[in-house]
Amino acid sequence: MSKEEILNEISLMSFDDRKEIIQFAMKSLERDSNAEMKDAVEEMLVEYKTNKELTAFTSIDFDRFYEAK
Repeated sequence: MSKEEILNEISLMSFDDRKEIIQFAMKSLERDSNAEMKDAVEEMLVEYKTNKELTAFTSIDFDRFYEAK
């Protein structure tokens, strides 16, 4: 079934059925998004542990550079 056919069929459904489909799709997108974020975090963790250029300035993160001394 093509995307156009699916969308056409959805448009013929009741409001409650369409709302249920939207809720299902949103949950599916959220799961996929969370999985992608987790993968990206795991990938970057290796970078942060091995690439000192990425963490060179973390030692001054807590300095209050915006306050007058």
